[in-house]
Amino acid sequence: MLGNVEIGQLRGGAGEFAPFTFPRYRHFLEDGGRAVLAIRAAVGSVPVGLALWYLDEDDARLLSIRVRPDWRRLGIARQLLRVSDAHLPKGMTRIVYWSSRVSQVAGFERLLVEEGWGAKELDEYRCRFSPASVEAWVLGRTGARVGYRIGGSSFALWDDLAEADHREIALLEERYADARLFSPREFPLDREFSAALKVHGATVGWCLTEKVGAELWYDRFWTRPEFVRSGAQLGLLLFMIRRQGALLGPDSIGRFFTTERRPGMLALVRGPLHPIFTWHDEFWIAKKPAAEAEPLAG
Repeated sequence: MLGNVEIGQLRGGAGEFAPFTFPRYRHFLEDGGRAVLAIRAAVGSVPVGLALWYLDEDDARLLSIRVRPDWRRLGIARQLLRVSDAHLPKGMTRIVYWSSRVSQVAGFERLLVEEGWGAKELDEYRCRFSPASVEAWVLGRTGARVGYRIGGSSFALWDDLAEADHREIALLEERYADARLFSPREFPLDREFSAALKVHGATVGWCLTEKVGAELWYDRFWTRPEFVRSGAQLGLLLFMIRRQGALLGPDSIGRFFTTERRPGMLALVRGPLHPIFTWHDEFWIAKKPAAEAEPLAG
């Protein structure tokens, strides 16, 4: 079926295979060293496919696998995976992440299952929005006043927090496991766009952001469980988005991430809040158990 397609480890000539991986991974083809495994498919000197892996101590991550469109449906991607397995160190778990928006996603997912990979799991639900898209959604709705003062709630910018507020945050991290998961400690927060949620003066949650290029990423968003359904949590988020619009512009880009570990938030972004997003995808993960090590001769 593969005819004159040759599949094996890439050694030299890496530049010709650069179009077969994502731009952010192309440097691995030139300087990846022992931490990178590249399996190429070629017809003579013409590249037709590539599987690119990054190896750490325990895992091998499939960074990308791509076949030239006019050479698809010939089993090349399957052979790239199988030849990869033969070259990868024994004892390494195979891992791959992918977006629901990549081309040929259905065929790729089917291939993983057929080649013995485990069921896919949602790693992140990723969303992109602008302050303008949020205001367009809010305008005229019952929730249009959300974000002003709900049930004694107020919002404090991170640099305005007192020492007592930080003590309250430390106590919340001790009490709630998910608060530790979204802890502000050792997080590169953008202090201009991070804030705490207060109810009757007590700190009960926070929204922390990180500037990545021109985008504002909403990476840490947590509220004490009893206040999640009060509207105060949504109020904090809208407060921050409105601040983003005022300081960065109505068309500036914000990103928000959530996971299946937060089913309430996942239901919210897939449901009522879905219209505010200008883009979204599901970011999946799958694993293949480590191949058994070859028995030692003896």
